[in-house]
Amino acid sequence: MWGLCEQAARANINLTIDAEEVDRLELSLDVFEALAARMAQQFPQWTGFGLALQAYQTRALELIEHVTEIARTYKIRLMCRLVKGAYWDAEIKRAQEQGLPAYPVFTHKHHTDVSYLACAKALLDAP
Repeated sequence: MWGLCEQAARANINLTIDAEEVDRLELSLDVFEALAARMAQQFPQWTGFGLALQAYQTRALELIEHVTEIARTYKIRLMCRLVKGAYWDAEIKRAQEQGLPAYPVFTHKHHTDVSYLACAKALLDAP
């Protein structure tokens, strides 16, 4: 991953870590933060590094707070691509199979729409 970041930074093009299912989010965040830390040291002026954030996840606002904190910690600007979500069926099925007490995603479109607007506001308000 670092090799791709390095090439993108040198070419001054964007590189977005794609959104993943809830089960893979923690791993993606670990990789993202490690790359952000290295980027801050080697390419602090590059603003093309980012993460796709899925508004249909019930913890989307918490994720935005976490990503904002990463940017503040390393004193870098990050690019965030806000999407409504891509793995809804799989997330619902996985939660049912595992017998989870709740779904990790919103189950009604209008809830996802409201979350998307709240997330957009949080991103725009982040200094």
